[in-house]
Amino acid sequence: MEQYLEEATIVIDKCGDRGFQQQLRVYLQRKVNLPGGLRHVKKVKMEDSRSNNLLQLADMICGSVARSFLPDKEDRLTYRNIISHREMGIQIWPR
Repeated sequence: MEQYLEEATIVIDKCGDRGFQQQLRVYLQRKVNLPGGLRHVKKVKMEDSRSNNLLQLADMICGSVARSFLPDKEDRLTYRNIISHREMGIQIWPR
């Protein structure tokens, strides 16, 4: 998936205190940006999803994928089937 990121700005729904947000920023930049290599993540921003339509869409997509793993939900694949042709991959974390 890293081949799709070059100098990217990652926008995350704001949560936690400033210390947590800073730790998350540093973690993401270190995890994805390899020393001496291409800089995949240029910037990590925290925004309130109530004022960002793309974050709301990401929440809906993540919710649909998460629901698809709940065997007790009869409609668990309804929304996943609508979006599955756009998937690049799903990673379950922690492994």
